[in-house]
Amino acid sequence: MMYEVGAGGPHARVVRHSRIRNIVRRGHELAFTFEPDPKHAFLDRSAVLRIADRLGIQQFEQHRTHWAIKDGDIPAELIATKHR
Repeated sequence: MMYEVGAGGPHARVVRHSRIRNIVRRGHELAFTFEPDPKHAFLDRSAVLRIADRLGIQQFEQHRTHWAIKDGDIPAELIATKHR
């Protein structure tokens, strides 16, 4: 989960790396569990944006509020930038 570029607040610079589990459809709604990665839960947003193209994050996605689930591995150099 990542705030769009331009967002403010105490957590706007942090990206939360997680898995979505237990997805259940209830009528027109979806319910799920948001499960943070225990080792790499918080990543630095500037590092994510530097390799956005490799992560499948398009330019337009960086400037609007929306949900986008990306499938794939997190590159080792991004994990090394773990937000503290």
